[in-house]
Amino acid sequence: MLLGERGDPAFRRRLIDGIKTSALAGIAADTLPAAEARELDYLLEFELSGLIGILRRFSRSQPQGRPEEIVAVVYRIMGREPARRAKVLQLLAASESLPRED
Repeated sequence: MLLGERGDPAFRRRLIDGIKTSALAGIAADTLPAAEARELDYLLEFELSGLIGILRRFSRSQPQGRPEEIVAVVYRIMGREPARRAKVLQLLAASESLPRED
């Protein structure tokens, strides 16, 4: 998998940056004070890095695991509403279409 131990570190960065860009698309940059924009950027970086770490760990420890299993774990950890859980499931579904390392 591109996020695996022998994966491309630049891919991880592009993935995080792309998701952050999408997440921030609905927010006009000039509507947030600089301090809030910086904090939001840090929060997204933190959450996405953690999510990628969980996905990497899950793929190593349970290569045949079902996405629903890890979504339930992430949901419990993050304590988020169902809409957030659905978004995590979408991210997992997208990651399943990525090529895996041999």
